[in-house]
Amino acid sequence: MRSREVVVGTDGTAASQAAVRWAAREAARRHATLRIVHVFDRQWPSPDVSTEDVDVDRRLAEAVAATALEQARTVRPGLDAETETLPGRAVPRLLEAAGAAGLLVLGSRAAAPPRGCCGGR
Repeated sequence: MRSREVVVGTDGTAASQAAVRWAAREAARRHATLRIVHVFDRQWPSPDVSTEDVDVDRRLAEAVAATALEQARTVRPGLDAETETLPGRAVPRLLEAAGAAGLLVLGSRAAAPPRGCCGGR
């Protein structure tokens, strides 16, 4: 049953690392499987993209996901967790990956405040 699953998106940034740690704790609390997903933005087949480029991107994506898995298991040793790497655009692929999961966890991007707001220039 997929609702006993927590899906977390990661891109290797500090914000996503925090999301992975939080999701690991939440998955353990829920007695759920943690699925760590990294989406890499490479469209293939395409005349501009070689299979070698896709292979390199996939290996890099797998390294990002593996690092996130190590972090999750550091926070919660013995956690039931897995990784998945997907090509495409992040938002639709993460929503697809979440499917019927009980929870989708994402980090936040640090963004500069809008001009004229909150001391922004």
